[in-house]
Amino acid sequence: MYRDIELINPIIIKDDLNNLFKINNFRQIDGEDHLLCYTLEKIAIWDYINPDYNNSQGFSDYFVECSNESIIVSILDETLQYRLKEEGYTVLKSLPKIHRFKKE
Repeated sequence: MYRDIELINPIIIKDDLNNLFKINNFRQIDGEDHLLCYTLEKIAIWDYINPDYNNSQGFSDYFVECSNESIIVSILDETLQYRLKEEGYTVLKSLPKIHRFKKE
């Protein structure tokens, strides 16, 4: 098994549902010299940001479902940016404001 390689600067992306993900690392897939697997860590969702649910919405780090996704890139055929676009992700230039919730 190959070890994970950390990126110097994480890549922030969002999907069609406005979930925010961070790409921190990738690894080579066993036995495949040309396939890389990137881990997408969910860091925020688009949600109501006030406890009284008054139509104020924004990115929130309060979510029950904690899931990582992955995306496989064939370095002979495509770039990471092309693959992300093909899968419906948008690369963001900077991290949007994320409203932090105190977890009990």
